Amino acid sequence: MNQENGRGQMDPSIRKRNEVLREETSAKAHCIRCLLQDYDEEAYLSKLLRVIRLMKPSERAKEEVTKKRLQTCTQCSYLDRGTCLACGCYVELRASVRDGRCPYKKW
Repeated sequence: MNQENGRGQMDPSIRKRNEVLREETSAKAHCIRCLLQDYDEEAYLSKLLRVIRLMKPSERAKEEVTKKRLQTCTQCSYLDRGTCLACGCYVELRASVRDGRCPYKKW
């Protein structure tokens, strides 16, 4: 995925996504995925969906493709609270990316 436009500048939509991700990761000094006592499932889902909405339509997988991928993930033993224990990704995010791939080639 090329993040620069023809003039060598970062695409504004990618810049905005990166800002959102930076805000979310700097909001806490620790990993909320590791400390379940601080895990806020509603806030996590809200932030994740916000990042997905900020994706360009050309970067986003079709809704039916995303749903099929997530159905496969729910059957996988590596899935744990939205995280793939095989690669560490957030499965909803990876499944939403058009060029996203499962590390075990299940989709």
